[in-house]
Amino acid sequence: MGLAVMRRISLRQVIMLSSLMALTLLGFLIASQAIDSGRREAQALQQLKAARFLLDNEMRRSTELDVSTAAGADARTSAATRLTATWERFETVAEASIGGSRTIETDLDNARAVVRLRVHQLRENEPAPASALLESVNRFAVAVDAVVADQSDRLEAAQRHALHRGKSLAILTLLVLAAEAAMLIRPLAGQLAMAEATAVEATERLSYLASHDELTGLANRRALENELQRRMTTAAPFGLVLCDLDGFKPINDVYGHAAGDTVLRAAAGRLDRALRPGDIAARLGGDEFVLVVGGDPEGDPVGLVARRVQAALAMPISHEDHQLTVGASVGTAVHPQDGATPHALLAAADAAMYEAKQTGGAVIRSYTNRLRQYQNEREAIRRDLQLALKTGALYVVFQPQISLRDGRHQGFEALARWHSDERGAVAPGVFMPIAEEAGLMAPLTDRLLDSIATALGAWLDQGLEPSRVWLNVSGPSLARDDVVGRLRRLCRRCGLEPRLLGVEVGEEGVSGRGAEAALETLQALKDQGFGVAIDDFGTGCASLTSLRTVPFDRLKLSGALIASLGEDRTADALVKTLVELSSDVGGRAVASQVETAAQLAALARLGCHEAQGFALQPPLATVEAATYMQQRTRRLAAVSQH
Repeated sequence: MGLAVMRRISLRQVIMLSSLMALTLLGFLIASQAIDSGRREAQALQQLKAARFLLDNEMRRSTELDVSTAAGADARTSAATRLTATWERFETVAEASIGGSRTIETDLDNARAVVRLRVHQLRENEPAPASALLESVNRFAVAVDAVVADQSDRLEAAQRHALHRGKSLAILTLLVLAAEAAMLIRPLAGQLAMAEATAVEATERLSYLASHDELTGLANRRALENELQRRMTTAAPFGLVLCDLDGFKPINDVYGHAAGDTVLRAAAGRLDRALRPGDIAARLGGDEFVLVVGGDPEGDPVGLVARRVQAALAMPISHEDHQLTVGASVGTAVHPQDGATPHALLAAADAAMYEAKQTGGAVIRSYTNRLRQYQNEREAIRRDLQLALKTGALYVVFQPQISLRDGRHQGFEALARWHSDERGAVAPGVFMPIAEEAGLMAPLTDRLLDSIATALGAWLDQGLEPSRVWLNVSGPSLARDDVVGRLRRLCRRCGLEPRLLGVEVGEEGVSGRGAEAALETLQALKDQGFGVAIDDFGTGCASLTSLRTVPFDRLKLSGALIASLGEDRTADALVKTLVELSSDVGGRAVASQVETAAQLAALARLGCHEAQGFALQPPLATVEAATYMQQRTRRLAAVSQH
């Protein structure tokens, strides 16, 4: 506030205030000097009065001796001598105290001359009675008294004048300052009132945002959890309707985030209108919404509201010149049988919604015992996975990547494997999504990178050239888990060159929300010398034009696309296009999940650069991979000799 006030003060006001302050200081200085001068003069007069008192005493003693008949000539002479000395001291003090005064200058000089004559006569033993000296000294003293009286009156008048002048100047300064302050305060009063109103508005806004979603105006997750906690303390039954918009991501990718925001706001409005009195709607985040529905479970209010929501969200939404259509996959759960805590109840509704999504969307699913068992199983896998990360039960195998032109080894893809004592071999398609949901991707990635570094070190010690080892990383994990920093630290710790390591990210990681941060991370990886590959390309939502902005070295073609080669002319044409596109931008096309010799032949015919899969070589352990590289090196050497 102080800085804001200073910015409002004009140059004229600054000059005025500075002048008034200088004038005030000058007035105080003048008054102070006058008072100080008066104090010095008062001290001098005080000394003069003390000397006058001593002189009076000597004059009185001399007078007594002079009129005494018993006193001899020597006593009178001694008295006159003392009187003379006292007078001289008095004259010196008087000269210092009242020097420069012209008020009674003539009388003072005449009296001084007479006294000096008598003193001279006395010292020269000329006949001069003590009474004559007394008379002369007394005349001089009377003259000095007159000067002292005059000086005292003048000093008192000067002090009164100085004090009056200082007070007047101070009062005038205060009045002008008050007027200037009033001129400043008048406009600032309005500004302060406006600032106070703004602060109140900001406080209210912050309070609103603490419990509401900024985009849609619905309750946010915090408000939802508070509401669930409140309802769980009562005996009133209630349930949840959790819906996820179908087809929302393509709208974002094709029409942009502005269209996505339009859809979210429209969906929120429709959800709000579908509610009954006492129900509330909240946005969990992204395109997920939750409705809290009260009422007797026998009347199925949760199912009623779920059907209303699905019907409302099926209607088209207008954005500019487009009619956008979304649906909703809906999951429901009821308290307390499906969950006794806010987290458990939300997890139950989410599991039901996920099942609705898996069946193709646009359906309603309720939480059941089967879903409960499925959820419990996933939770058990999560706990076992945490233990496996600590005990080292997770390990890495390496699937070779081979050039289709000359059969040379081009690198490995590192694949995570988990063998559980209780579950046996757990498929990556099972535990990797659970690791992502549970926030375990960072420690899992560290475990895999350590295994890769150990294998690379062993191969290099044997004089083998493994080329580059690739590790698949999810789009969210790419920026969130500091993959660049992890790889750099690994290279420093193990003495590895960045050219030996590469990162694969799925096409969903370089399109849609979060793509900008992912692309920045990929560019940083490439700048550091690490490899960058786009994995499983050809079946997702990423467009061909988006590849122009992705700094990739390799474009890995989707296994689903490879499986259709030779059977679908469209698949052949698409593979050929992707191979040519990757070549044009300086990358290489790599076919993944190649299972048959026919697929290999088709890929070679279409000009694909590299391939991997069981038709070429299954994944290998570290020692097996070393043997494989040695055998392939010898085989290629033998072929080249022939």
